[in-house]
Amino acid sequence: MAKQKRDKLVRYSVKLLQSEEAAIDALRVELSNAAGWVATKSDIVRAGVQAFAQQKVEQMQKLLGSLAVPSKGKKGNKKKR
Repeated sequence: MAKQKRDKLVRYSVKLLQSEEAAIDALRVELSNAAGWVATKSDIVRAGVQAFAQQKVEQMQKLLGSLAVPSKGKKGNKKKR
């Protein structure tokens, strides 16, 4: 029997709104209280990706359309070097 290769973790950077980060933190606390163990932020994001991938395209479009649009920040605010 051939061994299956393990799926390796990769480092991935995402930008979240403060409210989304607060929601992840609240989920971590809720899971900790209910299950007795603390999920990492990475665990929660990975579980969310799996749940999202199981949706139909129409459901994905509706959810993505409901996301708040983050502001890009102030232009020209960077100091020149």
